[in-house]
Amino acid sequence: MVVKVIPKFKTCGFTHENPEVFVMSQWQNKPKSIIYLMYRWVFAIFFIFVLCYSMISSVEDDSINYWFIYLTNIGLLICTIYSVYAAIFVSIVHFGIISLESNSFSYKVFWFLSNISIVLALLISIVYWATLYDWSKGLLTVLDFLIHAMNSVAMLIDLFIVLHPMYFFHVIYSLGVGLLYLIFSIIYYVSGGTDINGNDYIYSILNWNKAGQTTGIVFAVIALAIILHCVAVGLHFGRAKLHRVATKGRQQSFEVNKPDV
Repeated sequence: MVVKVIPKFKTCGFTHENPEVFVMSQWQNKPKSIIYLMYRWVFAIFFIFVLCYSMISSVEDDSINYWFIYLTNIGLLICTIYSVYAAIFVSIVHFGIISLESNSFSYKVFWFLSNISIVLALLISIVYWATLYDWSKGLLTVLDFLIHAMNSVAMLIDLFIVLHPMYFFHVIYSLGVGLLYLIFSIIYYVSGGTDINGNDYIYSILNWNKAGQTTGIVFAVIALAIILHCVAVGLHFGRAKLHRVATKGRQQSFEVNKPDV
């Protein structure tokens, strides 16, 4: 879809003068696209399947009581909430059940969930494979692959397909989610909580018995989260640029005024 760029001051908020961009794909050439609508439901079904698979596996392993302590699972849950919300949101707008205005709350929730989902997914994948995965244990399990690799692949595909922008200052929301988890890990440690193997930490790199080392790791992860958010913003720019190149010379069928990012 070809868009007309109108510069706008960037803020940390979630107000957009053209909320239609939140129910559209970068690649559609009509105001409504049944293909994009179908994509949103396939995307949601994928995350619902992975979430159910993960929870059922935990029940079978008798570790469901520990499921919610892991950032991997929290990230998966957030991605699932985002994907389902997006599917419902795009559907009700597509069929004219609601209309969007710049002050509509519905697209702001979508925007918030989208921002934190992509950063969390990428962060979880990189940290897991770089510091937590035991490369000597042999074959990779299906569940490991789904929740630590395909989560990021799916979110990157989504970033390439959607139309709505990413703002740099929205990084504060992903950092906020990370801060909440950090506080939880400290409270969990002080309260005597353990992981599924009886260790008095959730992750080996988040071991508050070694407060100095763990603090250093926390700052490194914060820096990585900021970098990943910048990468996502850059990919957004790249997607828009690729679209302009791919559609060069084609007749514009409609126009959406979209603030610069």
